[in-house]
Amino acid sequence: MAPFGFTPDNSDDPEKNNNGEPVDFAAMMEQMQAQIQQQFSALGMSAPGFTQSGEAMPKNIVRETAKKFVTAKGSAPIGANDVARIEEAFSIAELWLNEATFFPQSVATGNPAMARTDWVDTTLTGWQICVEPIAIGLAAAISDLLSEATGESGQNEAESAMQLPVGMIATLLRSFIGSLIATQLGQSIGGLAANVTGTHDVGLPLVEPVYPSLVPQNIDEWGQDLNIPMEEIRI
Repeated sequence: MAPFGFTPDNSDDPEKNNNGEPVDFAAMMEQMQAQIQQQFSALGMSAPGFTQSGEAMPKNIVRETAKKFVTAKGSAPIGANDVARIEEAFSIAELWLNEATFFPQSVATGNPAMARTDWVDTTLTGWQICVEPIAIGLAAAISDLLSEATGESGQNEAESAMQLPVGMIATLLRSFIGSLIATQLGQSIGGLAANVTGTHDVGLPLVEPVYPSLVPQNIDEWGQDLNIPMEEIRI
């Protein structure tokens, strides 16, 4: 993921920046807001509001951003022929695996063939589970820094200087950070959707229960210059 564009300064005094001046949290909030709006504008999307969604990393932002990337690169719909070819490849592969391994045969519980947009929808919950703790931890760390910065000088004095209650700033920070991470995760998912050949290419537990599934469009594009029959590539 790309950096957020803001990092804690190196000053030993939590109430001052590297120039020895008091930390301007209001300016920090404006900078973060401008960065979020810039990222969403670049994607042709409207920036999210400051309402609490109940999620540390809003799933709707991840989905919308990823779908924007996928739409830009194109997502071919899945037809009956695609499903038939993938199911045939799975059947041949299982015949060999049943002889060569002692693992039980997998039970297909989902679509064997996925469009790029289907891959985004199918793996979205898994991405949420894997990445959301980062948003939670980062928001907690910055909230702690904010509490430390206002603790010694007195909360009332600090709130007066910042023109916003500390609790409100902490809430906005959590919203901003969640939106930033959700946007950048959506960009990454959108990029992956145009390249992965199946559900499990990224090596993370994104689907539960686990089942095999392929992305025919990406397989066809990847195998064009290999001089290998597509039937063999699918297997």
